[in-house]
Amino acid sequence: MFNDRFINMVLLMGSTGSGKSYFINKLKEGSVVEGESLYSCTTTCQVIQTRIGRTNVAVVDCPGFNDTKRSDTEILQEIAKVLSTQYLLAKKLRLRGILFLRDITSDRMEGSDVRTLDLFTRLVGKNAFPHVVFVTTKWGRLDAEGKKAGYRKERELKNDFWREVILDGATATRFHGSRDSAEGIISQLVGDAEPITLQIQQELIDREMELAATRAGAMLAPEVEQQLGESKDSRGGSG
Repeated sequence: MFNDRFINMVLLMGSTGSGKSYFINKLKEGSVVEGESLYSCTTTCQVIQTRIGRTNVAVVDCPGFNDTKRSDTEILQEIAKVLSTQYLLAKKLRLRGILFLRDITSDRMEGSDVRTLDLFTRLVGKNAFPHVVFVTTKWGRLDAEGKKAGYRKERELKNDFWREVILDGATATRFHGSRDSAEGIISQLVGDAEPITLQIQQELIDREMELAATRAGAMLAPEVEQQLGESKDSRGGSG
């Protein structure tokens, strides 16, 4: 751990295959396993600590929703635990913002992508939207014609799918595949004066709500309740 008075924390989110692990490895080489297959490599939240300029940063690489190995409920539970812990340690570990990655080479926004975005906005909450940066990735894989298509997709994302969040203060940028690009994007967030609180943190900690009752959990309510029930049953039957 760093010895500074506090550590700045940035959350890294996005669908499976959006390039989160590649982004992390550009910040700190060899930190996480990358994959080119259809299977997700990030199965749990991983904290990677690095220094950007004179600022110590903990980047939390979150598993993507629509995962190949775990349900959305399990992933939401995992992220909720990390965020609850951070909120209770906020004097030492200050949440500065969230990056949401999107693979620009993907053909279109599928239903699962729209669902992931909806879950994300419910988890973050409108008050924290100014601390969200939408990041398009994998531009380096595109030739000249591919870039033209990429610019068109980028406009569609900004003007349609991300529009409401951007109108409420979020920004969008491109990751160019280098360490300088990754550090520049992180720097947009860690320079903020005040740490932030997400919707799900207020719900779980301040209002003492069950996960299934939160705005994000309500999307997955039957699945969340079943998962929590199975967890309680397993603990009760182990004695």
